[in-house]
Amino acid sequence: MTPGLRLKNFFYILILILSVGLLACSYTRNFISDKPELSAIQWQRFLKAYRMIKIRYVTPVSDETLINNAISGMLEGLDPYSTYLNEKDMAYIKQLTSGKYMGIGIEVMPSDGALKVITPIDNGPAQKAGILSGDMIIEANQKPLTTLSFQDMIQSLRGPIGSKINITVVRPHVNTPLHFTIIRSKLDTQNIKTKLYPDHIAYIRIAFFQENTADKLKKSIIQLQKTENLKAVILDLRNNPGGLLESAVGVSDLFLNYHHLGSNHLIVSIKSRENKTDYTANKNDIDILHNIPIVILINKGTASAAEIVAGALHDHHRVTLVGSQTFGKGSVQTIIPFDDKKSAIKLTIALYYTPNNQLINHIGISPDIEAKSVNTPNDKTDIVLSKALKILENN
Repeated sequence: MTPGLRLKNFFYILILILSVGLLACSYTRNFISDKPELSAIQWQRFLKAYRMIKIRYVTPVSDETLINNAISGMLEGLDPYSTYLNEKDMAYIKQLTSGKYMGIGIEVMPSDGALKVITPIDNGPAQKAGILSGDMIIEANQKPLTTLSFQDMIQSLRGPIGSKINITVVRPHVNTPLHFTIIRSKLDTQNIKTKLYPDHIAYIRIAFFQENTADKLKKSIIQLQKTENLKAVILDLRNNPGGLLESAVGVSDLFLNYHHLGSNHLIVSIKSRENKTDYTANKNDIDILHNIPIVILINKGTASAAEIVAGALHDHHRVTLVGSQTFGKGSVQTIIPFDDKKSAIKLTIALYYTPNNQLINHIGISPDIEAKSVNTPNDKTDIVLSKALKILENN
């Protein structure tokens, strides 16, 4: 069979498949949307683009690549967080939520043909090299990121343990691009850190919300209480990129009781296009800290699940927030695997709201007391922490 006939037959088969798909869409239309299915003109545009690529693109492209690119393009045109996940992406997400992964240790989002750093992860290679929240990564190994998809940008940062990557960064209020050489490593994130300050004040740092964060936090607090008669706690959520929703709910629940909750037991509400789901505090009268003062430290690197905790405890008048406006990443993504289980789509399906029905997405959480650190890699004075300590010492 000649190439021309094979291509012609292929498109007959494709049109048949799409026709069956249209019938299925028509059948299920009332369950999904009141809008009509794609018009014949829209399908023709898609098929023409597909055909032109197959027969005229400078190098051959597989059908699998084109389909994957089409899915990726549909998702990435929606928002910064919806995307196509290949097998490597799926493995990375599993590593990240379990606390064991390899890379340079940053949480990023696409922005104007670059990668915007939401936050560098605690003790990761990027943080040690001097990468800051708000940095824009424009090159990786001297290759501009402008023409890459979001997933390809991410892929360009990954590599074997011990390998080096050179990145170029544009930093707000810095006139010239900055260059960093970072060595990739495998990290076991220690996401709970504690320290005791004078006047019986405990400092607790949560770096990331993982599967066991609430349990680890509870054990850490119990251990602190055995050695010290705690009078106050500072909970540091700065540069915490978020993580698992269930973990954020569990952490919030540790510090709430009926006295704080009143008739509103909400920790966070999730509103999708179909319905609303409420996550509430457990029905018990336990606050693990027995109502002692809590100050939460926040900044522009505080995002997602960390914003849920800050918003929930603040709305229930349980904490004082010190620092600067949070990032405003208040959308919910779900991972929907394809049949092969090796790839998936990550799709934004809902938005987070605090107990007082305040939208988090693109807005963030405001501090009660504004305080900003100098925000340079070599700065040893923590202005925000010092402010929190003074507040609690004067309480």
